[in-house]
Amino acid sequence: YYLNQFVMSVLPALAMYLAARVLIRSAAASFLLAMLFLSSAPNFTGVLKVSQFALMIMLGGVALFAVCRKPYQRWLAGACASLLASYARPEMFLSFVAFAALLGLHLLYDLAARGHRRFNTRDVSLLAATALGMALLLQHFGAPMDMRGGGERYDCP
Repeated sequence: YYLNQFVMSVLPALAMYLAARVLIRSAAASFLLAMLFLSSAPNFTGVLKVSQFALMIMLGGVALFAVCRKPYQRWLAGACASLLASYARPEMFLSFVAFAALLGLHLLYDLAARGHRRFNTRDVSLLAATALGMALLLQHFGAPMDMRGGGERYDCP
């Protein structure tokens, strides 16, 4: 139990440090951000906050987010990870909506600012294949927060 509590408290802070290190590039600022999260009151609740399955998916999404070079690929990685994690924890579906909205806004900005010459066939096919996969997942399992079409948790209790 104590090892589980330790892992569930430290791993998100470590992931936050690594993501901030990649995005901010300042070791001191990344360390400060991770320490603020680690010592915050919501991180030390009496009950476990997330399931290990959802945490592993989101940490994989953070790792993929850090590896991607193009901004739209980062938003796409976040959207995919949060959608998959929302089937373990339905409240994470709202983060999928936020990532999808940020992806849409970024694509609209790029289209307005740079025109269609910004996107090549590989970019468009990646977006289309991912959107199709997400649509099939949502169609087959339903929205995680919709109790009529889904909503049940798919991880172990």
